[in-house]
Amino acid sequence: MPEKIYFKKAYRKQMGTLIFLLTVTIGSLFVLDLSKENDFYLWLLITLFSVIAGLTALRSQGKRVLCPRCQSDLFNTIQRLKRDKVSFHYCPHCGEELEV
Repeated sequence: MPEKIYFKKAYRKQMGTLIFLLTVTIGSLFVLDLSKENDFYLWLLITLFSVIAGLTALRSQGKRVLCPRCQSDLFNTIQRLKRDKVSFHYCPHCGEELEV
């Protein structure tokens, strides 16, 4: 029986993080009055912080599709093969049979 890996769950986490980043950035635009210099710097700080936090979240959890045998990250491989419409049934590193 092939091991089940959760590509769609990781993809949803990635999209959720990106939506959160956009919401924080656009929401801060509506809250702050950018005509004042201090508010502009605060908005810049909020945007910078949200981008750094989002990239950290994407690296740590958004792209975690691990092979159960060798623990290699398969997110980019699966994403590329789905884009090229190639079926994916085995881990390219250890040969373990997988179900996506």
